[in-house]
Amino acid sequence: MRIAVASSNGREVDLHFGMASRFLIYEYRGGELTLLEERTIDIDEDKRHQWRKVLDALKDCDTVIAVQAGLKARVGIEEAGLKFVAGEGPVEDVIGGYIRHLEFMGSL
Repeated sequence: MRIAVASSNGREVDLHFGMASRFLIYEYRGGELTLLEERTIDIDEDKRHQWRKVLDALKDCDTVIAVQAGLKARVGIEEAGLKFVAGEGPVEDVIGGYIRHLEFMGSL
């Protein structure tokens, strides 16, 4: 499972999906979490509603984690076949909580 995490500093989940210019891309497989890359997106901070540009850059991912996403962005994420997870805090804690939830629900 490939997970994209919106983070301004590489340590915290701290960005809104539609305005996130940096994502950490992780792979979770066989109980192991591996950072694959940092991906940057050219976001114009003066413009609103850039979620399509962000989504296009993450289409190879399965899950997107960000502080929040607007309604249209959430619909777009779902239509693209990705799962959106709202979270905030240390990256590894947020991803760990999401993985534990999936394991509890029997989804992994």
